[in-house]
Amino acid sequence: MVWEISMTFLPNTELVIVAWLKAIPGIDPAAVATTLPEPGTWPNYQFIQPSTVSDDTDPHIPVFRPVVSVDCRAYRPGSKRPPWGQANQLAEIIRMATYRTMTHDGLNLAMPAGYSPARICPPWVIHGPHRLLGDQSHWARYQLDLGFTWTHVGVAVG
Repeated sequence: MVWEISMTFLPNTELVIVAWLKAIPGIDPAAVATTLPEPGTWPNYQFIQPSTVSDDTDPHIPVFRPVVSVDCRAYRPGSKRPPWGQANQLAEIIRMATYRTMTHDGLNLAMPAGYSPARICPPWVIHGPHRLLGDQSHWARYQLDLGFTWTHVGVAVG
């Protein structure tokens, strides 16, 4: 088997999930990243942080089936009361996006400059949104776990 790879980089699961989350209507793309910034820099006082829990692969074809944990955080400046409803709303918007109609062939996602595109099949919820405690007292945090199936686009196997 010979891999013919263009001069672009191949995306990974984190890039794919970030691109999918940024494409969800109702989610501010600027509020999605894998690294948690300082709270004062969060757009609309909210932030979504995905992280890969596991990343299963197929032994015969380049298809990836990761489980991704998605943290939805919100805070209210000047208040010690966490905005639980705002954090939960982010998680529920993501949950509802898993039910969006996609073709069985999936959805192509644009990756950052220098990376080849990826194709994702409809994700599914493994663990629904649940409240997490233990962050700073004025942060609200909900988490949900999603399963995905994705592959690279434009990588020839021959």
